[in-house]
Amino acid sequence: VQQCKPTEFRCASGDCVEGSYRCDGQIDCIDNSDEIGCSNICKDEEFKCRSGDCIDIFLICNGRIECPDGSDEDDCPVGPSGTCRDDEFRCIDGTCINFNFRCDSRSDCPDGDDEFGCRK
Repeated sequence: VQQCKPTEFRCASGDCVEGSYRCDGQIDCIDNSDEIGCSNICKDEEFKCRSGDCIDIFLICNGRIECPDGSDEDDCPVGPSGTCRDDEFRCIDGTCINFNFRCDSRSDCPDGDDEFGCRK
């Protein structure tokens, strides 16, 4: 059996992975043991579905179901027109902004959710 470093996690298979990979939502051990027994904690820029899954926060209330249980579309506020145009981004509060304002390093939505989940 392979000896793991103090900063590593030992998979049930005996393999070693970085300790930070434990419970990160990504399967790193071939046997998935790095994700077993985790209380699925979502990141700040993620929404926790009732099912326990985590999705990017900008996917909630977008008119499409991403959570297996559909909870990302529950209790969504309705904007003035009810929906945004194809060239617009729908903010969490229902406000529609130009899609080009998404991920432009400036908060345009009242809650700043147009900047969540962006790659820097």
